[in-house]
Amino acid sequence: MKRKLLALLLCASIGLSICACGDSNKKGTENVSENTESTEEVVEITDADLPKLKELADYSDFKAILTEEALTTEDEVSQGFTSFFANAGIGLVEVTDRDTIQDGDIVKVDYTGYESGEAFEGGSAKDQYIDVTNNCGIDGSTGAATGGFIEEFTSALLGAKVGETINGDVTFPEKYQNEDLAGKPATFEFKIHGIYVQADETTVTDAMVAENFKEIYDVSTVAELKQYIEDEMNCAVVLQYLMENSSFEVSDKYIDYRLYHYGKLWDTLVKESYGDSVDADMYFSSMYGYSLEKMKELWKEDVTEQIKYELLYEELAKKESLTLDEEAVKEYIVTVFSQEMVDDNIERCYQSAGLGNAEDGKIYLENRAKVNKFIMDKYKTAFSEAK
Repeated sequence: MKRKLLALLLCASIGLSICACGDSNKKGTENVSENTESTEEVVEITDADLPKLKELADYSDFKAILTEEALTTEDEVSQGFTSFFANAGIGLVEVTDRDTIQDGDIVKVDYTGYESGEAFEGGSAKDQYIDVTNNCGIDGSTGAATGGFIEEFTSALLGAKVGETINGDVTFPEKYQNEDLAGKPATFEFKIHGIYVQADETTVTDAMVAENFKEIYDVSTVAELKQYIEDEMNCAVVLQYLMENSSFEVSDKYIDYRLYHYGKLWDTLVKESYGDSVDADMYFSSMYGYSLEKMKELWKEDVTEQIKYELLYEELAKKESLTLDEEAVKEYIVTVFSQEMVDDNIERCYQSAGLGNAEDGKIYLENRAKVNKFIMDKYKTAFSEAK
């Protein structure tokens, strides 16, 4: 669960600013062997430093907020559908009605590279997903590209069949990073395990939706899931409207206070996952090329936004006297994290949602669950005729 939570934090809104920033040549945490004493100064606050929601935007007329321009489009729903499956770790769907590889396919293979008849170091992989047309690797759990291959690497796969073992010839670039292979011809042997396509509304089946999302989201078909996503996206538009049109007061000192505790959470999670010899500063330096302090600068905008959302949810819950039973709140929290994470350690889920503080996170998630239901109900009522 610890490593899954690390991954979740990286993918969540608070971590978005770091995911594309790393240097791919940086060493991984397994290569970091020494720790250093932290000189970070403790950040403390008083009541005067606490953030405030000064004025809440008017939300009495949802149709005025969700104009035709503001409503979620079909293309956005389609993109949301693909992202929904990727976030659930289902990035690809296996093709079962044919066995011949076509242009546009993703294939699952084992491969081994040979130079002068000898397998060379670093030239093999098992259960690798490859985008044949774009000549790149694919992450099977998200469907995202993971990096390109040398020219012509995937050419021999076109027209091949599942179950076959084939060979493809390539020539390494003259300036290839491995000088022992630079400019040399080589042969790659591929064992083909299956053909796949991206998981989207045209490739996912009703059975897949029911199997993966019925219990949590109460949807059993592709159409029902698309409707659920459309409704959720429109409710997110309402929340964004409220964020942009409400007035907040959030001091830099309070933001620093939250960033301090968020950094402490990362430090704890990293040590639990990789051992006491690796701290958050070393983790980010090795994985992304940034110190923990630099990461906090990158997080600052997202953390500030979360603080505003906390205030917004709290004010709406109080103003509308919103209530929700404990089971309904827990069901909502499962949609934010996962059933496995909630069952394994819900306190840690609270802690991550609260930027390091479990009590803040619990209150935030409870208010978020209440407000989410309130906005969804109000939205559905406002647009019931169109539905």
